[in-house]
Amino acid sequence: MKPDGAFFIYAMPELGIHFANFMSERLTFRHWIALTMESTYSRGKKLYPAHYALLYYTRGEPRIFNRVRLPIPKCRHCGKEIKDYGGHRNKLNPEGLNLTDFWEDTSPNRHRKFKVRPGVNELKLVIPERAILISTNPGDLVLDPFGGGGTTFQAAEINHRNWLGVELYDCEHIAKRLKENFPLSLRNTSIFNYRELFKKNEDNQNQVLRRRKG
Repeated sequence: MKPDGAFFIYAMPELGIHFANFMSERLTFRHWIALTMESTYSRGKKLYPAHYALLYYTRGEPRIFNRVRLPIPKCRHCGKEIKDYGGHRNKLNPEGLNLTDFWEDTSPNRHRKFKVRPGVNELKLVIPERAILISTNPGDLVLDPFGGGGTTFQAAEINHRNWLGVELYDCEHIAKRLKENFPLSLRNTSIFNYRELFKKNEDNQNQVLRRRKG
């Protein structure tokens, strides 16, 4: 990871606090972003779980931090704006609302007709897309070592970012997704040597990982 680069990890809050504990030893904490998660169920003597965590870290001061704006939310039935903004609607920025660290439109795609991989709750495209828009500019490089259904790769292509992806299991669904959405991009040859990227920007000092193996 380059100095001033950004790192995001998506997890349940219970796992997020463990990740945050040792990630903060090497990286700079930026945000704990709460993503709403609907249709879950209560577990034992605990509150109803209603969010996942998206942890945002950087390696030192970020080189890029873009302020993302969202369209003003409207009712999907009547088309009117949901909130009245305390009578100050006329003072809102015409480009939309500032993105905060609480995202209310991020529940997973549960219906099978919207899924790339049957039986798996996939991330909505908006999740990796916002992370990419916040922390990169067009032409920058995005790495996702857990390719899954290829959502991150699709978001990177849409927003003109270079990307590298890793997936341990079947990649057929990722290839199909990219072929259907970006047939021209698949014909292109990579313009950078990805092996050199890791040589230049890794210090190979995985002290945190080594310590925790024991």
